[in-house]
Amino acid sequence: MNRETGGAQGSPNPTGKGPPCAPLTPPPASSTSSNGGKQSSSKLAYSGSYCLDTAMSLPPFDAFSAFNALPGNYLVLLPDAPTFTIVGVSDAYLQATYTRRESILGKGVFVAMTDDVTNPFANGVANLSASLHRVVDQKRPHRMDTQRYDVFHPDLNLFVPKYWESLNHPVLTEDGQLRYIIHSVVDVTQQVLLEEENQRTRQHLTESEDRFRRTLQQAPVAMALLQGPQFIIALANERMLEYWDRSSLKVIGQPLFEAMPEARNQGFESLLTGVYATGQRRVVSERSVRLERHGQLEQTYLDFVLEPFREPNGVVSGITVVCVEVTDQVRARQKIQESEAYSRQLTDTLPAMLWTTEPDGNCNYLNRQWYDYTGQHPAQAQGFGWLAAVHPDDQSLAEKRFLEANQDRVAFALHFRLRRSDGRYRWVIDRGSPRFDAQGQYLGMIGTVIDVHEQKLAEQQLRDSEQRSQRILSISTVGVVYFEEKGNIRDANEAFVRMSGYNKEIFVDGHLTWDYLTPPEFQDVTLHAQAEYRAKGENTPYEKQLIRPDGSRWWGLFAGKRLSPEDNVEFVLDITPSKQAEQALKAADRRKDEFLAMLAHELRNPLANIRLGMDILHSTDKADPVAGQTLGLIRGQVDQLVRLVDDLLDVSRISRGKIQLRPERVELGALVAGALAAMRPQYQAQGKGLHFTPWPTPLWLKGDAIRLSQVVTNLLSNGLRYTREQGQVWVSLEQQNGPSVGPATGRQEAVLRIRDNGIGLSADQLTEIFELFVQVDTSLARQQGGLGIGLTLVQQLVEMHGGRVEAQSRGLGQGSAFLVFLPLLATADHVTPPEQGVALSQPTGQRILVIDDNTGFALMLKQALQRRGFEVYTRSNGREGIEAAEALAPRAILCDIGMPELDGYQTARLLREQSWGQSLMLIAISGYGGAEGKRRAHEAGFDAHLTKPVDLTALLELLASLPAGT
Repeated sequence: MNRETGGAQGSPNPTGKGPPCAPLTPPPASSTSSNGGKQSSSKLAYSGSYCLDTAMSLPPFDAFSAFNALPGNYLVLLPDAPTFTIVGVSDAYLQATYTRRESILGKGVFVAMTDDVTNPFANGVANLSASLHRVVDQKRPHRMDTQRYDVFHPDLNLFVPKYWESLNHPVLTEDGQLRYIIHSVVDVTQQVLLEEENQRTRQHLTESEDRFRRTLQQAPVAMALLQGPQFIIALANERMLEYWDRSSLKVIGQPLFEAMPEARNQGFESLLTGVYATGQRRVVSERSVRLERHGQLEQTYLDFVLEPFREPNGVVSGITVVCVEVTDQVRARQKIQESEAYSRQLTDTLPAMLWTTEPDGNCNYLNRQWYDYTGQHPAQAQGFGWLAAVHPDDQSLAEKRFLEANQDRVAFALHFRLRRSDGRYRWVIDRGSPRFDAQGQYLGMIGTVIDVHEQKLAEQQLRDSEQRSQRILSISTVGVVYFEEKGNIRDANEAFVRMSGYNKEIFVDGHLTWDYLTPPEFQDVTLHAQAEYRAKGENTPYEKQLIRPDGSRWWGLFAGKRLSPEDNVEFVLDITPSKQAEQALKAADRRKDEFLAMLAHELRNPLANIRLGMDILHSTDKADPVAGQTLGLIRGQVDQLVRLVDDLLDVSRISRGKIQLRPERVELGALVAGALAAMRPQYQAQGKGLHFTPWPTPLWLKGDAIRLSQVVTNLLSNGLRYTREQGQVWVSLEQQNGPSVGPATGRQEAVLRIRDNGIGLSADQLTEIFELFVQVDTSLARQQGGLGIGLTLVQQLVEMHGGRVEAQSRGLGQGSAFLVFLPLLATADHVTPPEQGVALSQPTGQRILVIDDNTGFALMLKQALQRRGFEVYTRSNGREGIEAAEALAPRAILCDIGMPELDGYQTARLLREQSWGQSLMLIAISGYGGAEGKRRAHEAGFDAHLTKPVDLTALLELLASLPAGT
């Protein structure tokens, strides 16, 4: 405010004493005089400030009286840091802090309002000081975070816990000088305490609910979850399905009364609707239920619980049903009991009530929260009148525990039921502590009463959940193990005790770990499962062995889940019998494979001699047509035996998944033409016709040329075998759109059709013909023989190429057709044409060494190669062969694999270790075929691998690559 002398606004009062002017109210309209801007004596200009000790023409305004009467909690502080002298205080602030105006005015705020020195964590003074200094430095308001600042209660002679929300606001003069700081606070103690208690209760309920959900499926009683007002069956465990006598496919996802219409009109509609609508749990004992089971309506009795299923927001979204059939018990005594339901209505607040007593135990103070909560008035509650609000069943215990603690002068905590103002009893916790004066004189007790009704109900739910867990532990067929994250086992049910062979006490004591029970070779499996626990909270079911106390081992199937950071559960099934059966099957399968491999080896050795002998005879006498025809027939039969051996081994390999395709770009037309050329002599020898209709454009596909040729050859052999004299076989190729469904959808496919006028197939044979060892049951089939594996191989090899096979026939005696469908490549761009065959060069006396313990085969092979101009030497074992190789320096060595002492692999490695053996051509010739034999031959140093009986043409092609000379 400007003084009449024209001084600056906001100047000190005229006396020069007392506090500066305080900004209080907005200024009225100002007027200026005509004498140079000075104000007249009759009119004053208000500039937003009002000076309490300045003479004014207006009626005096008692600003501080108005300030004192403000409804909020306010202090007016001088900015005289670090003292911050109190120059004004509202009545509401005095009441909230139990202080008197004359005791704090003129004092520094931290002298008047101190921290509780007995509380080492008290930081109210420090935080308030920091905020006030910030206002002084920045001259801007500062709102403090919710702050605990305990206040000393003179009547109680102690600090009362208080929580405040505070705002420190600067009061500035017009020239920007800081004159005052208004410190305003709001007492939020009850809200803070209430929120803390609510948070603890919610956390407890959430943990209990989660544990219940995790154990629902493993419960030993019948359980189901019904969702929505239509009571859709969302979940039903095995025991419930057994009781209903229905499969999960028939009930899951169906409304309850549609899945079980006979349950209508038995009172369940109202029961379920009541639980769903009110959210109240229902427990029913020995309820009569008429249920259709085993094809007829049965009278049964149940004990069951209907529990409202709540979403996280508290809304009821379904009902959990837990039941036990007690039909036998009820029929024995015919007594029906109904369980009582109780209400769990929540209230809006959880008030905290403060009380104190005299040394003799009489209550001398109860704060307003007690009276608001119980509806008592002071005359009723003083002394021991507060006991009248305690439940009659709890009064004697509450009084006894309180008097004992008061007499012993010790702290206590007690739960009891307290009647609320609406007449309802709710669980509360009463905590009290003794209080003493500075001289140690006992003054009585002080304590608080807090409503914990929901927490008590949650504890009951937790106990129920723990009881359910104990029932799970009683399952006799499934082991249940509780353990810590580090692997220490804390508990196990009787089933796991029986499986493991250990006493239950050793598990409960925590002396055993998973590492101790697990053999070393299964430690990695255990570590992987533990990593899954940490990453996902559960592990994928896995198998491993555990060790019993006597050293024996047993197989288990393990699957578990993490219940909490330090609480895990593992479910275990003893699968020892099934593992033993599995191992026996594997051993039998291995012996079968070994037998087939040995059988093939033993068959190929004599076949090799026969084929080489025929080759020698054929080259010896070409003039005799009878001999030539006879040798041709024998050669055809040998080839048939070789194919049978190869087919038998291929079926075994495919069934074990050991055949691997070597895919490449293949032109199907050329491949089929080549197979036809190879088979045509056999057709001609039997006087049968073989006709081919190619497709006019190339049919490119991705496949294994050798295996696809095998498919075509087997089908052509089938046509040759099952057509009569002068039978005809027609082969054609086509291109068409692929199937409308499946992996080849939208793609073009090639169709190989092989049709004959042979014995035909019946309707039931069209699919059976592709099964292993199935033969067409006609006299002609029996005459032609065969093992019944050729078509099985055709189907399996075609399916490995992404194709399919179909058999067609109008019936017996009307011929048959086999259709092979193979997916074509999307484009034939940049297709490399097949290489032309290289003409074999004539040998010029190259020196060859044959090493084979079968002297007859070695002799036959020697004669066959000598007739083609090679210089050939033979040896019967690996050591003699190595010595001969060093002495003779051959260009190539043909070496058997299965030899005594040094086998073919060892012999090849020793040859390659020699300096003169680096450039040798080493060719393995063995009765053991297959990918594994070829892989081992390559690793041993062989350049090529041929299977007995040796295809002499293929051998000559390899030898043709030798350089000229000996």
